[in-house]
Amino acid sequence: MKMRTCFIACLLSFNACLFAQQRIDNLARPSQYGIFVLVGYQIASQSLDHLKANIIERRNLSENNWIKLVEISAPASLEEFKFRLNRFSVYLPDPSAIKQIPAEMLWNKLVEYKKIDSLKAWANTLPVQLALGIAYLDTTAQKEIKYEYRISRVETDGNVKVSYLSNQISYPVKVDFNPIKAIDKQYLDNSIFIQYKSLSGKKPFAVKLFRRDGLAGNYNFIPSLKTISAKGDTIIYSLRDTLIQANQIYQYYILPADYFGSIGNSSDTILVAAYNFSSVPLPKKITVMNLTTGNGLRISWQLTDIQYIKSLRIYRSESWSDKGKLIAEVSPYDSVYSDQNIEPMKIYYYEMEMIGILNEVSPKTAKVYGLYKSTTAPLPPRIKNAVGLKNGISFEIFSDELLIKGYRVYRSNTFDTRLQPISGIVLWNEGKTIFTDSSAELSGKVFYNYAIKAENTSGVLSEFSDTISARPLKPTTPPAPLNLTAKMIGNKIFLSWADMKPFEQSINGYYIYRREISSKGKEISPRKKLTDSLITPSQLSFIDSTFEKGKIYEYSVQIKDLYDGLSDFSSSAVVEIKIKTPIAPAGILAESTPEGIRLTWDEPVNSEGYSYRIYRSKGREKEKPIATITSEPFEFLDKSVVKNERYNYYIRSITKEGTESKSSQMISILK
Repeated sequence: MKMRTCFIACLLSFNACLFAQQRIDNLARPSQYGIFVLVGYQIASQSLDHLKANIIERRNLSENNWIKLVEISAPASLEEFKFRLNRFSVYLPDPSAIKQIPAEMLWNKLVEYKKIDSLKAWANTLPVQLALGIAYLDTTAQKEIKYEYRISRVETDGNVKVSYLSNQISYPVKVDFNPIKAIDKQYLDNSIFIQYKSLSGKKPFAVKLFRRDGLAGNYNFIPSLKTISAKGDTIIYSLRDTLIQANQIYQYYILPADYFGSIGNSSDTILVAAYNFSSVPLPKKITVMNLTTGNGLRISWQLTDIQYIKSLRIYRSESWSDKGKLIAEVSPYDSVYSDQNIEPMKIYYYEMEMIGILNEVSPKTAKVYGLYKSTTAPLPPRIKNAVGLKNGISFEIFSDELLIKGYRVYRSNTFDTRLQPISGIVLWNEGKTIFTDSSAELSGKVFYNYAIKAENTSGVLSEFSDTISARPLKPTTPPAPLNLTAKMIGNKIFLSWADMKPFEQSINGYYIYRREISSKGKEISPRKKLTDSLITPSQLSFIDSTFEKGKIYEYSVQIKDLYDGLSDFSSSAVVEIKIKTPIAPAGILAESTPEGIRLTWDEPVNSEGYSYRIYRSKGREKEKPIATITSEPFEFLDKSVVKNERYNYYIRSITKEGTESKSSQMISILK
């Protein structure tokens, strides 16, 4: 409307430019078919006592010469007026508007009043202006070339009274309308109703509806019933196509144009069907079964009418009440779908909906369900990092399978190599699963072998994993040694005990212990090892030569096994190391010599390295030791005597351990 107002303003401005050549803006306007040029607001017609004609000249801006295009005037009759209206209608943005123009009434007004003002609002319409010769469409102009126009008025006497210039212009131009988007479509009462919208701003003067039958071919202009209205900041375009056939598909777009027919960008394309999609039958006989090959569920169905269906959507949920998630969209020619992205032993619910060729969406079908049970065995798991513990054995289990429920643990040992199940299912953990065997029957003396089978969620077992071995660090207690004996032979004590290998294969060796006790069996010194190192299992005796005479010793033996386990002490064996009293010297003789008193005696039998202690007294004094002789000869010279004194002597033998014999016969002598 704004564009048309500017055009009328250009016409009115001519009255101010009658005697000078002047350039007038918006005098020339581009269109889709050429350039519209305004020649004035006065009708050129001798019958109306006005101007004789208007001359229109054109110049290419890249050239200097003017070319005369036309000399135009008003129609001479009503018939010519109607003819011109119909001839120019093809260049208008809305050709159907010609039918609304009351041509005869307008012509009679013009003849009666001889002024264009008498036509009132109709004088401002482009079809009437073209028909009356006050506007001209230059269809000979070349596209993309810039021109200017010169208009001259020729009066009835043939003189040119005035000339003026148009604005510089080229065609076509693209009008910058706001984007037009489809918002609604309906098939109703054998017609198709379409609505578009755009943001308010530069409003089109008219829109043309173009249609393509089916999904291929050319688009053609379609006369339609249409309205353009504003709602807030939005322009609504409502169009109705009544030239359709039932059960057909059509594609539409609209093309906006300004007052002179210059077009903007077309709207987006919309697909409309002349049928009711809700009457298309839904899929039937939907079934869900296990796949016969591969893993998953097989969904099958039947469609009785695929003419209007573009695709089928399949939805899946894990609960009857949950909203299904789209898992597939398939062709209407398909009748089977394999769902392999599921877990075994879980119920899945399926439903379907149809998508029409115009993206219509049907209601969903009723839900059906299926349970997938896999028959494929999982891969064997991996087992590693077996560690002995104080209460058993621990190891790690790994599996790359995704649908593992858990593991079955099997065990054998050194003495029984048959693998036997030892637990219920061990639940799978992401990453690794740690299993600890703390069975009471585990022995720290035995190595155990483990193998694992994986069990999937369908209950199918894998083959055995590799085997791994470990020994629990449970304390071991070998049996105590039996039949310990201890005998004193010569100067050594000989210990011996029974061979324990028949009773215990894991013997690593023996420890020998000794402690001193009293004659009543009470401990005098604590039990101590006689050696730091083990006595080998094959050595069943030990010789002790580190004892002291005159003491009582208690011996015991203990087994240490290969697993650092210690037995209880064996029954003890006691040995008393008796002290042997030496024989007192015999044959004692005393002789007074100038040097003193010389004593001599006989060598005792089995003296075994005795030494001899000399005792002396004088008068009634008590005897005192005065010397100890440790080597031969068997004599002693007492130089500490005094003359005329009587001395008494006796001698005792002394063993190496310091045991003294009884006193020899006493002998007296006067010095």
